[in-house]
Amino acid sequence: FRFVKRCSNDEDEITAFNITLDHYKMLLNSPRHRGKRGGIRISYNVLNGVYLRQTEFIELIGSGYIGTHSIDTSLLKTIIDEVARGRKEIVLAWQQKYHYKTEASDE
Repeated sequence: FRFVKRCSNDEDEITAFNITLDHYKMLLNSPRHRGKRGGIRISYNVLNGVYLRQTEFIELIGSGYIGTHSIDTSLLKTIIDEVARGRKEIVLAWQQKYHYKTEASDE
């Protein structure tokens, strides 16, 4: 999950951090992170340094450790270009289960 700070004085500066789905679920299920009205607050202090910073995230994409396949990238580019033209926002996420092949497997 990627969290982006809403307000910034500089349009070119993006303040953001990334956490895993498992980490996000743990925060959601922890009563320690609940406010008086039942909401949850996720902040740098709550995460206690356990998050992926913007720089490291970009390095992982650039080095090919995370990202999309070329077909997915071309489809996403179309969506991102359209959003950028209208200066609108989009949140997009999907998860695909990876099936490991083993020697005993017939797959």
